[in-house]
Amino acid sequence: MLSRLYKSYFRVLNGRFLSTYDRIPQATLENDLKILKNESNYTIKDIPNVIRTYFFIYSKNKSKITLKNWPHHHIIIESVKKLTPLISSMPSDSILVLIKNLDYLRIKDNDAWSAIEEVFIQRAHDLTYHEILPSIILCFARTDRKNNKLWVLLEEKIMSEISNGQQFNSNEISNICKAFLNAGYGSEAFYNKIKENVEAKIDHITSLDLIKIIQSYLSSKNITPEFLEVLFKKLADKFLEMDDEMKLSCLKYAILLRGNEKHIIFFEEIIGKNINMLNDNDFIDLSVSYGGLEDSKKTEDRKKFMVLLEKHYNKIYQMNLKILKKKNIYREIKIFWGFSKFDLCSNQKAWKNLLNDIAVSEDQSMDALKDYVKELQEFARSKNLVS
Repeated sequence: MLSRLYKSYFRVLNGRFLSTYDRIPQATLENDLKILKNESNYTIKDIPNVIRTYFFIYSKNKSKITLKNWPHHHIIIESVKKLTPLISSMPSDSILVLIKNLDYLRIKDNDAWSAIEEVFIQRAHDLTYHEILPSIILCFARTDRKNNKLWVLLEEKIMSEISNGQQFNSNEISNICKAFLNAGYGSEAFYNKIKENVEAKIDHITSLDLIKIIQSYLSSKNITPEFLEVLFKKLADKFLEMDDEMKLSCLKYAILLRGNEKHIIFFEEIIGKNINMLNDNDFIDLSVSYGGLEDSKKTEDRKKFMVLLEKHYNKIYQMNLKILKKKNIYREIKIFWGFSKFDLCSNQKAWKNLLNDIAVSEDQSMDALKDYVKELQEFARSKNLVS
């Protein structure tokens, strides 16, 4: 399985560097780190051993906690510093793999990435790498690269591919949208081309990738109602086939982007019938999303759904008190804030408990929620929940 994983990505690269990935890694993490510490590997001839090892380290240790630690691991930090002076002399295929592997390990070393950008810009027009272009672009976005010249070049590469009749597939187009929108780059002409690509491939784009595309537009809100309708119409067609997490994403994003009323009602009805699926984070997401609606958007249908949400949360609240003896003041502040925006406070005991917890809290991190707290307290006074 591991061998297929390597080959599926690196088959697009050719020559001597690909052959180094055909070997299935058997080494332990300790041996991998020894390779990084070996000074003799930091030559143009042997640097593929180092770059390959980055991937092996990632592939064996993918837990979220471990991934957060790699950027701070002293051996990896030193390895990247020793590798950086060689970047300008590396063959192009090595550069492409290095981009991907540094991203895997969440390495954002500015010197290394600046050197990569410089070489990439110099050689980009001579590179043929259509199959990995979207994922390479996503790497630059995830590492927070803000080189305008780089992003203009990447846009040109995408526009050139599309102009030559190439249409990106489901995962590729969602990666492109995510990268450019999250990074804050791309011209109007570029986004029009992307929209055309999405619309042309709409029947072949997966539900997950449709959701990723919509999610990417959240930060900019720069999406036309017509294009939004195309996306949500297709999601509505596939809605019953989705897992619970995707269904909740559809509803949340439809609310946040002020989607078509008929789609929101449809999503609400299905989720309302399966309200037991919701976990604590779902309550926060939905409550904050609904609470942020303008008054004109807080229709009877929205109120009906929030009443259902509050009723179910009250059950969960009682269960936590009786069984888990567990409370989370940060979670409750956001959830109750959303309820307050729809004039809901049926469980007055829970409200009073929350207000008391807020009053006695000495946690300085509560400052991040001060606006929520202020509005909650004002609502509570209007309902005579505080003396």
